[in-house]
Amino acid sequence: SICTGITGMFQQNRKIFGTQKVPLIPDFNNVSGGLFGVTKLFLKKWVVDLGLRYDYRYYSVAGYDYKNSLFRSELNFNNISATAGATVSSGSNGTLNLNVSSSWRPPHVAELYSVGTHQSAAANEYGFLLNDSTNEVLDIDAVSFKNEQALKFIATYQRRWRTLSFEISGYSNYIFNYIYLRPTGITENVRGTYTYFRYTQTDALFLGMDIAGIWQPHPHFKISPKASLLRASDDRNSDYLIFIPSDRYELAVRYDRPDLGSLHNFFIETKGKYISRQSRAPRVVTVAEINEAQQNGNDPFEGDDSNFDFMAPPPGYFLLNASAGISLKAQKLQYEFRISGENLFNTSYREYTNRMRYYADDLGRNFSLSIKCIF
Repeated sequence: SICTGITGMFQQNRKIFGTQKVPLIPDFNNVSGGLFGVTKLFLKKWVVDLGLRYDYRYYSVAGYDYKNSLFRSELNFNNISATAGATVSSGSNGTLNLNVSSSWRPPHVAELYSVGTHQSAAANEYGFLLNDSTNEVLDIDAVSFKNEQALKFIATYQRRWRTLSFEISGYSNYIFNYIYLRPTGITENVRGTYTYFRYTQTDALFLGMDIAGIWQPHPHFKISPKASLLRASDDRNSDYLIFIPSDRYELAVRYDRPDLGSLHNFFIETKGKYISRQSRAPRVVTVAEINEAQQNGNDPFEGDDSNFDFMAPPPGYFLLNASAGISLKAQKLQYEFRISGENLFNTSYREYTNRMRYYADDLGRNFSLSIKCIF
C-alpha cells in the first residue's frame, strides 16, 4: 500500500514599530508546501520502507539595510527528498535497522538577511546576502549561495533480554553547502565591544554514535545508561567546525511504584551527566588579540582564513539532577505533584554550544515544584 499526503504552512513576520532600530531580520512572508508518498514492502525476513517528498518554499522579503534604505526580494526554493529503509530480525530478540536518505534544506531568512545586534546572544550577526565589506544587501543570484543537500546513512541494532535491553546507532551525514554561523571579528560602538559572526557555507561531514541501555534487575528498579559521541569537520577546508556538541554520558537510576497505598505513580530518580571538553575545535583568537592587532594597524587574520573561536572550549563537567513525584486521586480529579533539582552540586560550568559562555557560567543549583490537576 502507498500512503500519500500534502503539507502546507504560512508564516508572517512583522517588526514592532517605534523601536527606532533596524530589526535583526526583515519583514517576510513564508509560504511552504510539500507532497509526499511512503510505502512499506514485506520481503521474507525484511521489511522495506520507501519514501519520496517534494517541497517548495517562497519568501517575500521587505526590510531596511544598514543605511536605512528599503529593499525587497522574492525567493523561490524547491527540491526532492528520498529515503529507503530496511528492518530485519536477527534471532528472537534482535532487530537491525538500516536507512539511507537524501534531503535538502532551504535557508531561513535570518541566515540570508540578518543585520546588526542579536540581543539574546550579545553579538552582531550578518546574513549570507550581505556584502563582506560594505554590508550592502545583494541579490541571491549575485552570490555563490546553494541550498543545503545531505546524504545520510544510519544503522541501528536493538537487542532485548528479560531484564536487559540496549540500542546502538551509528550514522554518517555528509552535508553539501552546510550553512553555519562563523566568527568573523569584533565591532565597537558606544555600548562597547561586540563579537560578530557571518553566515557562510562549507561541505561538512558528521559521524556519530548513540548508545543506550536499560537494566531492570527488579520490577520497580531501573538503571539506564546513555552515551552520545559526535565527530564533525569542515571537509571543504580540512578544518574543525564551531559549536559542535562534545561527547556526553548519562546514567539514570529510577525507582517507581504504580501503587503505594492510596497514592499512585510514585517515582524517585537521580541522573548524573558528564559532558567532556570539546577537543575538536578550531583555533582561538581572543577579542583582546584582535583588538590589539587592529590598534597596531595589523590584520590578525592575514594569511590564515581558517575557522576560529573567540574563546577556548570550556573544561568538561559533571551534573547531578534528581526528581520525585506522586499522584493522588480525589473523586473525579487527579493531582500530580513533582519536585526536581538540577545541578545539585552547584557546579560552575559552561556549555560549549551555548554562545553565552563567552560572558557567564550556565545555571547553578535550581529547584522546581509543580502541581497539576487533571479533571
